Amino acid sequence: MGEILRSPLLMALSHQKKIPSKAQLHLDKAWMVSHLTPGLESSQDALDKVYKSNGNTRVAQKAKAPAKPVAKASTSAADKAKQAKQLAAAKIAKKKSEKQAAERRRLAEEKERRLAQLRKEEATKAQAAQKLASLKAKRLQAAQELAAVEVTSKIDC
Repeated sequence: MGEILRSPLLMALSHQKKIPSKAQLHLDKAWMVSHLTPGLESSQDALDKVYKSNGNTRVAQKAKAPAKPVAKASTSAADKAKQAKQLAAAKIAKKKSEKQAAERRRLAEEKERRLAQLRKEEATKAQAAQKLASLKAKRLQAAQELAAVEVTSKIDC
C-alpha cells in the first residue's frame, strides 16, 4: 500500500528520466486503486483545481468534504439494490421452503393414512382368522361328541 501512495512521486520521476514503461506501471496501479475507491476521481479533480489555482490547503480541505456524500449516495444505492435482491431471494427461498414443508406434511399424512388402513386390515384379518379357528374348534368338538354318542349308542344296542 505504501508504494501506491508514493506512486505519483515515482511517476513524476519516471517521466523525468524518460522511462515510459515504469510510468505506465504506476498509472496502472493508481488506476486499480482509484477504480476500487468510490468518489476518488471527484475528490482528485477538486484537489487538482485548488492546487493549480492557489496552492491553498484550507480550500483543499473544503473541496474534499463534499466528495464523501457522493460516494455514500452511490454506495447506498448499490447497497439498496443489493438488499432488495437479497430480500427477493429470501422471499423466494422462504416460499420454496414452505412449499417443501407442506409437501412433506402431505406425504407424512398420506403415509399415516396408509399405515392406519393396513393396521385396520390386519386387525380384520386377525379377527377373521380367530373366528375361523373358533368355528373349526366347535366343529371338531361337535364331531367328537357325535362320535362319542354313536359309540355309546352302538354299545347300548
